[in-house]
Amino acid sequence: MITLQNYKMFFDHYTEYQGFQRVNKCFASSIASVTHHQDDLNAITNFKETDG
Repeated sequence: MITLQNYKMFFDHYTEYQGFQRVNKCFASSIASVTHHQDDLNAITNFKETDG
């Protein structure tokens, strides 16, 4: 009974970890796209400023 409970805890933790890895990957790619987008915004802002 105890070992089964431990196994269930381990399994839950493992699936949680797998989910975390997936989210982490997704998060990393979204951060990359956001920073890229931020660069675009900065370029547009700089263009407006230099445009006078």
